Amino acid sequence: MKKRILAVMMTAAMVLGALTGCGQSSKDDKTESATAAETETISYDVLTQVRVGYMPNYESLWEVATAINKGYFEEQGLDIKLSSFQVDEAGIGLMASGSVDVAYIGADVHKRCIEGAAQIFCSSLKVSGETADCQGWGCLPGYVEANKDILVRFTKALYKAMDYGSQEANYDEVAGYVADICGADKATELEQAKEGNWIDSKTLLQYLGDGTLKKYYESQQKNFIDAGDVDKKVPIEDYVLFDVMEEAGK
Repeated sequence: MKKRILAVMMTAAMVLGALTGCGQSSKDDKTESATAAETETISYDVLTQVRVGYMPNYESLWEVATAINKGYFEEQGLDIKLSSFQVDEAGIGLMASGSVDVAYIGADVHKRCIEGAAQIFCSSLKVSGETADCQGWGCLPGYVEANKDILVRFTKALYKAMDYGSQEANYDEVAGYVADICGADKATELEQAKEGNWIDSKTLLQYLGDGTLKKYYESQQKNFIDAGDVDKKVPIEDYVLFDVMEEAGK
């Protein structure tokens, strides 16, 4: 895939720096540097298609629907082709059959990930106090080896969608996106939006950095084992690709 790096010159920032003179603090210098870094973009001459399996409900779709409609996937050089499924575990089946590349993995289906059927590359949490429903987006084991760049870019787009869709002021807009894809009633989707405690990428990355995210997965795995749904404990890193989430946050 041909990529072109576009360096953007921050003329306004340079003029501001000249006006404020040498007495500017190091904090100001860091701010200017960060602003310049944020203006760097990557232009993709060819879009890479990613086939995405989803369940037709708000919980599964709010991030992807937002990323499609706001152009976040296209910014990452990705063209999204959607395929729906009705049964929780069917997403893994679609990936195994080669029908889709990635799929939504609900909380209960994570027991299949623990057993080695799929890997989570982007978490999507519903947090309530000290607990969280661990959901997210997954791929087949081994897919990341040849497609890590695609997964990172996909996750970057989801992060921007999280930041937009998690704001209550945008619930109505995002509910409309989801309703259009599902062919559902917007009012129903809006009610689902209001019921969730949706997190933004900053919170997710904070949980990733301080170990909270891993603890949520450890708790989830223990619950599966205690319930007899999973036979034995396995390392969380075996089925949760923390490195993809971390790289996407850079």
